[in-house]
Amino acid sequence: MLRGICLLLIISLLNINMVSANNDTPPPLEKFYSDFGFKHVEEALNTCASHFNKELKLPYKLPQLSFTHQLGKCDKKNNVFEVMFINEDSPRIHYKVRVRPVEHKVSF
Repeated sequence: MLRGICLLLIISLLNINMVSANNDTPPPLEKFYSDFGFKHVEEALNTCASHFNKELKLPYKLPQLSFTHQLGKCDKKNNVFEVMFINEDSPRIHYKVRVRPVEHKVSF
């Protein structure tokens, strides 16, 4: 009887390890950046345009690099509109645009 319980306990522990090994896939990149306030570019652009009471325009041309994600963020606390262009397959390809109203410019 004790032998059967030990065998059942060992099999249960092995099954737990097998199940947890299948959940090792990382979360999507969008989920990671959304935790920091990033969302679709157009949605963030509209939010900041209404916050600044001004029309914001994105650059017409981007570098000739391939991007897999375009994310935007309207930081109302620091009065910044930020757009990130990212290539998920190449961490070296990362392009960022930050826009501030002239009233909140950064002095160098």
